[in-house]
Amino acid sequence: MNKITLPLILMVLIALMLSGCQQSSVPKEPQKLKVAVFHADLFTRVYVPLLEKQFPDWEITVVPLNDDNFYVLREPEASNSIFNVINKEHPDLVMVQGYMYDVLANKDVFVDLQEQMSQSKHKLNLDTFAPSVISFLNNNEHGKLYGLSPIFRTSALYYNKSMFKSFGIEEPPERITWTEVLQLANRFMKDQRMPNGSYGFHLGMLSSPYNMIETIAHTEGIVDIDNRRGKVMMQSDAWTNIWRLVADSYSQGALSKLKRTPRIIDGVQYFDKEDLETADLFYKGLSAMTLAEDDLLRKLNSGTPKFQWGVVSGPVSSRDANKVAAITLDYVFTIPTVSTHPDAAWEVIHHLHSDTVGHILKATDQGLSTLKEYPSWTDDPRYEAFYNLIGWDNDNSYVNSIVSNETYRLFSTLVNEQMEATIAGNITTEQALAIVQSEGQLLLDKGLTTQ
Repeated sequence: MNKITLPLILMVLIALMLSGCQQSSVPKEPQKLKVAVFHADLFTRVYVPLLEKQFPDWEITVVPLNDDNFYVLREPEASNSIFNVINKEHPDLVMVQGYMYDVLANKDVFVDLQEQMSQSKHKLNLDTFAPSVISFLNNNEHGKLYGLSPIFRTSALYYNKSMFKSFGIEEPPERITWTEVLQLANRFMKDQRMPNGSYGFHLGMLSSPYNMIETIAHTEGIVDIDNRRGKVMMQSDAWTNIWRLVADSYSQGALSKLKRTPRIIDGVQYFDKEDLETADLFYKGLSAMTLAEDDLLRKLNSGTPKFQWGVVSGPVSSRDANKVAAITLDYVFTIPTVSTHPDAAWEVIHHLHSDTVGHILKATDQGLSTLKEYPSWTDDPRYEAFYNLIGWDNDNSYVNSIVSNETYRLFSTLVNEQMEATIAGNITTEQALAIVQSEGQLLLDKGLTTQ
């Protein structure tokens, strides 16, 4: 019996194994994934090749998310434009504009990614992301993570080490405030050795004092106009400090009065070659400090500047040394609640936010990786300056604004006129802000009634 039974058992086992192999060798039906994207060219050029390599048997369909005039839309038209595509196409994955993410995140149209991840074998450690990015993405009414982005943007303070050394001025510290930046700039401008055409601080493409005022206000986490209510918000101690700082900095020469007026063609601003060259004073060694994104760091590393330079985090808010003006996400990957393949969509998000893809995207110069290990990948510790701080929550986005573009233009003209009068000493800071508050509100009220 034993001699007969053993071969029979072996034959049965072999048959079962062969049967299993035959079943597993049957090719699976290709995974189908529909992706709605707001920037089809970018997605097709950058991300489709990455997905085709990782998922060669998948059928990926790209659906445009909006038409050419989307960027002029306000709420609720902006959201409805996206909802129309989602409800019609039922995409599995949506790449939405960064500035629309916080608007849509409050409308219960996306899947909670942490909940989705908890049901998947593909895990992501959110502690590996830049804190500023996760803070931005969690800034919604539910405090949930509805999307992720592999790229973000923010600014840092660049400084000319050689100029600081030759003028005997101490280098700017980490987490420097705007007051400190402009005080340092003023020390350069008061020095008789400072050549004509050189500046202590120069901000590229700064076209008016209003731009400088807004830049500092954003760093302090305050606004000039409440976009949702159409109310001017420029009478407070914080605004008094900002106005006086900017006015004094212009009158003392700490801020350059170089102005550029862009040409407007079909609603788009264009600067000529001379304007672009003027904006590049820091790269030319003609400015001790500037504020810029990481693209300047790459330009300096790839070029041959005739000076030593450094980068520090900031400027930061005087109210909170952990806060900068903002971070920007160009786009965010989300899973809509109508997705029929949420597991596959999460697998894609998981892959696009892996170290492997992060290293690949490093060569595309799109921006900074949202993975905080990025500085170590570049072998350049100066990149750390972009990862140390978080931005203010942006609850005053343009897309929610009830104020027209023309009213914004008139308001900025009013601000510039009052700032020029303050710089000239014709009115005080308090008088200027009172005029801006009262006359500015009249402009907004008139604009709202004529819309």
